[in-house]
Formats: sequence, C-alpha cells, structure tokens
Amino acid sequence: MRDEELGALQARIDELEAEVRRLRPHDGRLTRRHVLTGAALAGAGALVGLGTSAGPARAAASDPVLLGAVNDAAGTTTTITSAGAATGTLTVSNDTGSAIVATKTAGTNGAAVDADSSGTNASAIAATGDGTTPILTATASGSGDAVVANAQTGSTGHAVNAQVTDTASVASVVEVGHSGRGGGVHIVLAQGANARDALDAITFGTGRALYARVANASNNTGAVVAQHDGAGYGIIARAGTGVGGYFAGPRANLRLAPATAGSHPAVGVVGDVFVDRSARLWFCKGGTAWVQLA
Repeated sequence: MRDEELGALQARIDELEAEVRRLRPHDGRLTRRHVLTGAALAGAGALVGLGTSAGPARAAASDPVLLGAVNDAAGTTTTITSAGAATGTLTVSNDTGSAIVATKTAGTNGAAVDADSSGTNASAIAATGDGTTPILTATASGSGDAVVANAQTGSTGHAVNAQVTDTASVASVVEVGHSGRGGGVHIVLAQGANARDALDAITFGTGRALYARVANASNNTGAVVAQHDGAGYGIIARAGTGVGGYFAGPRANLRLAPATAGSHPAVGVVGDVFVDRSARLWFCKGGTAWVQLA
C-alpha cells in the first residue's frame, strides 16, 4: 500500500474517531449508528495495520499504552492514580522473569524508581516473593546509590522494614556484601538529642545477640573496637546470673594498657584497676583508698 493511500486511510480514521466522540450518548449506551461507525473504524484500522511494516509497535506521548510494545512518553510524565484501590493501583506479575524492570541510563539526578507514601501504615514499596528468587534487586553501575530510603519529617514509620515471616527459614533478614574496599554497614545518628542506640540487637533464641569475627589471620586489629569521646565507659558488659566478661587468649587473657600518669588517680570508685606508666598495678577500694597489687 502506497504512502498516499495510508495517509488517506489515516485521515478517514481520524474523521471516524471524531464522529464516534460526537455520537457517544451522555448515559454511556451505544446507539446503532455508534456501533456501525465503530465497526467501520475498526476495519479501517485493520487496513492500515496490514499496510505497515513488520517492526515493533510503539506508543508515543499522549497515545494509549500498548501491551507487548515499546511505549515512549518522550519528555512527558505518565501518571497512574487510583483513589479507592485497596489492593494497589498497579499490579504486575511475571512467572519467569522480573515483574518490573526500571533503568536510568543518563542524567545526574533522579532515580530509576522513586516511590513516596504519605498515608497511614502504607509502605512506599511493598514486595512479596515466593522465597526462591530475590524479591527486590537494585543495581547501581554509576556513582549513585543502589537503594536510598528516607523516612521524612512527620513520618513515624521505618525507612526500611525487612522481615522473614517463615518460621522454618534459616536465611538472614538482611545480608550485606561488599566486593570492593568500602565498609559493610555505616550508621550515623546525627541529632545530638537522640538517646536511642545506633545499633540495637536482641534475640529471644539460643544464639548470640551480636557476633563479630575477623577472618583474616594476618589482620592484627580488634574484632570489636569501642570508643567513647566523653567520660562514659568504652564497653559495658552485664550478665543477669552469669559472669560479666569472659576473656581467653594464648598470649594473655587480658591486657591493661599503662597510663601516662606516674601514679593512680587521686580519687576512684570501688573496683577501679589502674596501671601507671611505671607498670605498677593499683586497685581502688573507694575514694582515695588505693592499694598497689603489683
């Protein structure tokens, strides 16, 4: 079919579409003329389809979304809203591959997926899987973050809430891996009035609440390093009915680093142990009462 014939058919389709819109009743019912006009429109569209090339169909800006085709909104934004859908505005399912693939290939700002929730008990993104494949996969190949989660001002929910509800599962709730030279997890509580713990670990099972290991035998740093910049304790360990601390090592069970002072502090608390720069070991019995042990 020649280009001029296709052009003529397209013009006729446009005229029929305008006629359908004009004849559409306000109550939504179809008249006999409406049905006949729609049939003619469908036939003309079929003729145009037969005369086009076999390339993939494309939907451009302002066109309807075509299933099984490439849809291009150009520089515009496509918005899907639903005020009363309790189960979700958009549901996507795929039995073999990814249900949704979002890619950002250019630009310095913006995200491949930007989700926002301002409702009550409503998650911006909720993903559920069958337990055999990843539920949510995020990959960053540039300088941006793979995942950014913000609980903004006024939000009472978590920025990230991850749970494993299968009681027979032995998988970790969150697994963090790094193939480069960066850290595993970095936690910062920036507000000075925040009295919460930066890391809170609780277990009701028979395992440890926190386990740290240095697997590199040539690494001489501590498996756990604690530092307090003020007058508080570097480490506090308590036991409900057992021993407060257990220390074992082939070279020594415990090492007390000598202080720079020439003797013990003037005042101490019962139980304080102090090593001065001369390697003398002192024990405080309370107040100014110090006893040299070695």
